[in-house]
Amino acid sequence: MESLAVLLARDPPPALRERLQRGERAQAVQALPPGVRVHASRLSRHQPSPTINSLTSHPDRPHRNSVRAVRAAPYRDPMLTRMVILNGGSSSGKSGIVRCLQDVLPEPWLAFGCDSFVDALPAKMQASDDGFDIAADGTVTVGAEFRALEAAWTEGVVAMARAGARIIVDDVFLGGTASQRRWQKALGDLSVLWVGVTCEPEVAAGREIARGDRARGMAASQADVVHEGVFYDLKVDTTHTESLVCARTIAAHIN
Repeated sequence: MESLAVLLARDPPPALRERLQRGERAQAVQALPPGVRVHASRLSRHQPSPTINSLTSHPDRPHRNSVRAVRAAPYRDPMLTRMVILNGGSSSGKSGIVRCLQDVLPEPWLAFGCDSFVDALPAKMQASDDGFDIAADGTVTVGAEFRALEAAWTEGVVAMARAGARIIVDDVFLGGTASQRRWQKALGDLSVLWVGVTCEPEVAAGREIARGDRARGMAASQADVVHEGVFYDLKVDTTHTESLVCARTIAAHIN
């Protein structure tokens, strides 16, 4: 059985269209095809849905007849925190905090990060001028093509939040305040909790050695520079604080 919303949004039958134009709601119900049933009161004078255009418009009464396909979910309240963005240097402890956050928060939150974005890039973009390169001392440089793909990825993450998903982002603002501005441009008026994750460079460097999957020097070189000029709603320091404690602190600030 085909839903009324799909039928009317795609191709209203001529008889139904004519009756709707004349405001004959009860008669419009009789013109519905077999297998589609709806009470005449459902063909009411709603404003057009953001996902389905009005079925027909009277010259003097635009958007007279329309169908709302989706009722706004409660978590789409613009005052609710829709995204949490964590910024910190390599090996500062962000990934552990993200996993703990997903565990302590009562609702399901999706997690994305700069590592997952980099992992999605083709191998040929590594050590290339247009892609990214990691020097022997851990310094990271990125090219124009990397930035273009990063911008598209950022817009995609934000689109998921606008669609209703709750999102946690684990990022490294290599450009400091410029990196934050790129997110702000994509976010618009979306409600976000900005979290700075700090760690003493010596401790981060020790973690870097222990994990074994990072270039030596990356943690120390990023520890301070990623926070330069960046605005935060909250800061947590992982030098002597466990990830779970940091996660609970962040969770307490989420609307």
